Amino acid sequence: VTPKGHGWRHELKIKSKKRVSIQKAYEDFKAIVQVNSSAGAKTLITQYYAAGKGTIMKLYVSDFKEKGMKDGIAGNGIFDVYVELVEDDVSGSKTKKSLGTVVSGDAFDFSIVVVNGYLAVNAFGESASSIVTDDALSYMTFGNYLQAQSIKSGKYVKNPNEYGKFYKNAGITTSKLIFRELSYTRTVEWYYFVALMLLYNSKNLK
Repeated sequence: VTPKGHGWRHELKIKSKKRVSIQKAYEDFKAIVQVNSSAGAKTLITQYYAAGKGTIMKLYVSDFKEKGMKDGIAGNGIFDVYVELVEDDVSGSKTKKSLGTVVSGDAFDFSIVVVNGYLAVNAFGESASSIVTDDALSYMTFGNYLQAQSIKSGKYVKNPNEYGKFYKNAGITTSKLIFRELSYTRTVEWYYFVALMLLYNSKNLK
């Protein structure tokens, strides 16, 4: 748990000393995720922070009532996979895009690419992207961040000591994500530009 969190977190993230401005990083993250979750569960499977602007990307697997989703019905066992992105880098306004749906036991593949502040999320043949200018230390997290959020009111449980009780009362007894065929490439600062030049030259060699 974290002081301002919204549920139990089981995540991996870039170490603090390895974080850089989003303009200095190239990242390519891919995985196949199998979802084994109780109806009514809402889980964050990956996030991206541009620290000066907060969370700029969230990828959810959610059995909640959400506008604009392919299903959008709460508690029926059909999980919407959707991404929330910062749409306007100046105002910080956010937008949601529905990518697809799964039921418990299903798997889907997704990818996240970051190039000098351009961030794109791809899944189910759909994509969503944003451009972020931020000089603070940025980082990505992934895993299973099960939200302690009421289907009826939309409110989050504030006391971390009450998370377990909330999940039990909501009938959320299972929240298991299996990441398979996971690959992660990360290049920062001058290494990235050297790689780009090598790629460009290789394509133009006679």
